[in-house]
Amino acid sequence: MAARTLNRWAVLWLAACLALGAIALWSEWKAGDVQGPQSLVVTRDQQVWIGVDGELWKLSAQGELLATATVASLGLPDDPANLVRHPGGGLVATVRDDPTLYVLDAATARVTEAVRPQWPGGLERHAGRAVHLAFHADGRVAIATGGGHAVALFDADGRFLARTADDTYRFTNGLWWIGDALWTTDTNRFLLKRLNGRTLAVEETLVLNQTGAARFLGQARAHPMAASGGETMAALVRFHNGMIRGQVVRIDAQGRAQPMAAGNSFEPRDIDWLAGDLLASDGITFSLRRWSGDGAELPAFGDAATRARLQGRLAAKQRLHQRYKLALPAAICCFAVAMGFVVLAQRRRQPAAPPVDASLLGTPSPGRRRTAWLRLRLYAPVLAILGLMAVLRYSPLGPWLDRDWSPAAMLAWIVVPILLLPIAATLILRRQRRQTRDPQFEPLFNAMAVSKLRRSDTLREAIGPDDAVYEVFMLHAGRGLQTAVLTRSRLLLFRSTLTSDRLDETIDLTQVRAASTQRGSLRDWNRWSPVPWLRGLWGWIEIGLADGRVIAGGALAPVAARVVDRLAASRAGERDLPAPRPAAAPPEPLRPREAMAAVWASALVPGLGQWMQRRGLTALSFFVPWLVLLFFVAAPVGYKAWGPRAEVSLQTLATVAAAWLFYAGWAAWDAWRMGGTRR
Repeated sequence: MAARTLNRWAVLWLAACLALGAIALWSEWKAGDVQGPQSLVVTRDQQVWIGVDGELWKLSAQGELLATATVASLGLPDDPANLVRHPGGGLVATVRDDPTLYVLDAATARVTEAVRPQWPGGLERHAGRAVHLAFHADGRVAIATGGGHAVALFDADGRFLARTADDTYRFTNGLWWIGDALWTTDTNRFLLKRLNGRTLAVEETLVLNQTGAARFLGQARAHPMAASGGETMAALVRFHNGMIRGQVVRIDAQGRAQPMAAGNSFEPRDIDWLAGDLLASDGITFSLRRWSGDGAELPAFGDAATRARLQGRLAAKQRLHQRYKLALPAAICCFAVAMGFVVLAQRRRQPAAPPVDASLLGTPSPGRRRTAWLRLRLYAPVLAILGLMAVLRYSPLGPWLDRDWSPAAMLAWIVVPILLLPIAATLILRRQRRQTRDPQFEPLFNAMAVSKLRRSDTLREAIGPDDAVYEVFMLHAGRGLQTAVLTRSRLLLFRSTLTSDRLDETIDLTQVRAASTQRGSLRDWNRWSPVPWLRGLWGWIEIGLADGRVIAGGALAPVAARVVDRLAASRAGERDLPAPRPAAAPPEPLRPREAMAAVWASALVPGLGQWMQRRGLTALSFFVPWLVLLFFVAAPVGYKAWGPRAEVSLQTLATVAAAWLFYAGWAAWDAWRMGGTRR
């Protein structure tokens, strides 16, 4: 098949990849629009309003669906983030990223009034995300700002009255009135704080009893009998990390929390009380879960038709998720096939270099069984540590280790491994040093260089089929990783990465004047070295040239010794050297401006500069992990920290920023080091 035909097939498969990728993204985007039951409120006449995917549903106290209407037809700009009762008898809805309070008619849910609170300076930017609020009987409204770390109080017309002092909260969400006392949640500190209903000064702080991993406080609703001295003060959502999954608990006046039965693992979207029973909209099952006043779980709220309607939306969401799960792997497979056609087309345009003569190669090639046995011996300490960890975790000792330990025992459990770590590391490094000098382990430690000799077109083109290879090894020099190849007549040095190589220099053996495995024998190396740890772990080689230069660096000890012996033999004339072959011409370099453009491109988008240098495999190896870092680490952390929408520690921000800068710097350094070559 001709190269042009292969390229056409590559384009077709790439188009299929893009189409399937678009289907996957569209399916996931549409699945995100199907949220099921979310905001929830019970009116004074015991009717239930719930927000469901762009609609408001009105249910009777028995769960019968009475009416539905789109939020647009009711006058709301988007789905309500929260629904609460207004002291005047109606409802109030909040919408995310909108500071307006929309007053709704309790019977029809149509917008009858829009109140825009007059936020004070410093809290204005949080107003659009302040969706949790509670009304006093006289019309005052308290609003929790979430990431604003404050609660603000407004009168019935939206005029600002008071706010809490700085550092009162680390995020705050749920709040409710009992008489003239305002109860609020200190979300990340796991505290309840009772405020003065006029000044918002803190009058009491309760520490909640923490059980399980749900340690962040969410929305709350006062119990209908709380003002009359009932045993339960409020229902409260407690979230796991991420504020998605959680549980619902009942809170008494002393701050004691009692989880609702079988309610420890779901997605609580909203809660409210219905005639003494607690309702919660669940984002996993798309149902309205229900508990009695004493915490016993009851059948899901809603008649058969209502439940079926909700389950239909869940089925639609699952179908979209399934389409995404099928389309995404298919897109990846199409991309892999397209890249395969690209590689074949390149080989058709430029046939692969012929194999080199490696019959005299010094590094042995043991069989598969021998190699497997050597690997087992090499990684024995790591396997032993992993095995010990597995035994401790999954053996009968596991439950014993999970039990509650005394502080002294916990301290010992932490300190002892820290003390043993340097000893273990020293023993492992000594063992590694012995193995690097043991000839039987040479095929493992020199596998990367041998693999490059067999697979790298750059190496094979430079060596040629008529020049026998004696040795190939990795040279850890001050300029970075190099691949060194010793042939019958030449020493070739390649600038290397894991996926690409570039010919740096071709040295005729007649130019070699001395060689040694002793550090400092040909040059003073007492100055700082970027790889000092190689002195003890690896061997060393120094090669002196006729022009006074010395090539030196860390190398595998057995290979370095053989290279020195062969160079000594060539100088002593113990074998006839063939006539020098014409040196292979290095690739034409890019102009300085283009070379720096590749460096800056890699710093901005890792892999882009490598692609400009026509190193496709290296470009992919940088670009794909960068996409993962961007979409699954940096973007979520940045989204939560910007606002803020959740508490993100300084350590997390510093870690993500350091990882981002390190990766960008590594990609830029790779583009700079490989020199921007062009064939």
